Amino acid sequence: MKETKDLPTYSTQEAAKQAGIAYVTLRRWVAAGSFQPSIGVPIGRGRHIWRFTTGDIAKLRDYKEKYYCSGRGRVADPLTAIENSRYKASKQFTRTWRHPWDSSKHLEDFREERRQARLARKSLEEQCERLGFRMDRDIVNQLDTEYLNSLTVGLAELTDRMEARAWVGHKLITTIQTNLQHLQDSNPGSGTVKWLENEIERLRRLYPELENEIEMLGLALGKIKCACFVLESSDSRDSG
Repeated sequence: MKETKDLPTYSTQEAAKQAGIAYVTLRRWVAAGSFQPSIGVPIGRGRHIWRFTTGDIAKLRDYKEKYYCSGRGRVADPLTAIENSRYKASKQFTRTWRHPWDSSKHLEDFREERRQARLARKSLEEQCERLGFRMDRDIVNQLDTEYLNSLTVGLAELTDRMEARAWVGHKLITTIQTNLQHLQDSNPGSGTVKWLENEIERLRRLYPELENEIEMLGLALGKIKCACFVLESSDSRDSG
């Protein structure tokens, strides 16, 4: 193949950037022969320096639309990507187990848990869509399957949009109240307190009509933070 000096050409990295794919992906395609630019300079031992013309990049974009992620499971949404990453981490974890049966059993349970959680989220989304409102995705992702199912059952008995929205808000507030009651008898870490602060602030933003109830959550959390501060201060004096 001969290089035409009159036409502007691009390197493999530049072509990948213009086509919107990763550099390593384009290198893999070229190495496998599934896509090949029109200009290449042999450098020995079967290797080439490839140059891409404007026409090559247009063909590359078409090829990307047909085959990008083909056979590797195109990710439908960010939530699926998160679940897949957790599943891969679980597989890495189970490789260190001593008994293969325990490892396979763990993976089967993990897959079933993911499947049940997806079904529960889907059922909840259907009820929310029927009532004409949406729940915050970050909140939904933190809820376990049993809690999601309880929300779905409760919403199925409601018909008014505002009533359903208020019911969900009260349900979430009750859950945080339960967590705060458990924390009163323990010494929560800073990460737990910060998480609760974020959740209360999220509820305050999503449900301004429930300001009084949410304000009570903030006061309860403030008391826990003060108690933790007093406990840490006394521990530091004792150690000193």
